[in-house]
Amino acid sequence: MILFPTFLNAATNSKKLTQKSVIVLTSEKPLNTPRLYQGILLSKEDIKEMIKEQFTLYGISNQIPTALKVAECESSFSINANNGISFGIFQYTKPTWKQFGYGDIFNPQSQIIITSKIVKKEGWKRWDCWRMMQ
Repeated sequence: MILFPTFLNAATNSKKLTQKSVIVLTSEKPLNTPRLYQGILLSKEDIKEMIKEQFTLYGISNQIPTALKVAECESSFSINANNGISFGIFQYTKPTWKQFGYGDIFNPQSQIIITSKIVKKEGWKRWDCWRMMQ
């Protein structure tokens, strides 16, 4: 059992999370590699669900398969991914984050929201992994 507070709006164990939620995760199977953000434990599956939810809410559910492939390629769904130049799930550089992002560059919710907005407007051309998949 894992107990932690969250501010993220994501689906975990089929329950909607809100800003004041406290989550108790129980699972017969182990969580995928956990990702910590400000003390919040997120599994790879949690991050996938966040991506699916945001892309659906933003009206681009047809882009979910690509989003999942790009996130896997760019960071293996690691919210703490950092190669010294690019950061987070979708590997934003600081200049790009300054242009489009808001808040903490490692915030998974912010990364997913900004990615959905960019993809809806421009497509995937900004992501190296997407270009390699073509």
